[in-house]
Amino acid sequence: NTLSEIVRFFSSEGETIFEFIPNDFSVLKNHNVKNILCAGKEAYRSFEKLKVGIPFHYLPSTSAANRITSKEEKAEIIKKFL
Repeated sequence: NTLSEIVRFFSSEGETIFEFIPNDFSVLKNHNVKNILCAGKEAYRSFEKLKVGIPFHYLPSTSAANRITSKEEKAEIIKKFL
């Protein structure tokens, strides 16, 4: 996962608990990154929670399960940011 490290541990009751530890994206500011493109709603919502200091944008999911947006439409959306 590029957004975070996932740490799994077990509680005393035996249930699995996942903790998401966000990666440090501040390093991107030093590399002339102008935009972050989030493919899908989950990635976008995750970036909303982080304070990265770089504009981020929602893109339709690239998953084949996302049949609402055609490949051509997805390509046109992505081209805006290249």
